[in-house]
Amino acid sequence: MLDTKYSTVGGDVVLAAAFITYCGSFTQKYRKILVQKWQEHALKDNELTFTLNFQIVELFGDNFKIREWRINKLP
Repeated sequence: MLDTKYSTVGGDVVLAAAFITYCGSFTQKYRKILVQKWQEHALKDNELTFTLNFQIVELFGDNFKIREWRINKLP
């Protein structure tokens, strides 16, 4: 698992930076479309590997806090 993460860290960090910079004001549906377009065009064209089912929460999230939010019925 660590080898896989190590091989995709470059693309994942680029996606995360773009996501944080550009996606804040958009809906979840549009955010997903943007990430897919970035993966298809920007990352593949520059031969950067990335996690196929990229989720910003998985990269920066704290599973314990997220579980606590869900228990408290927060998004």
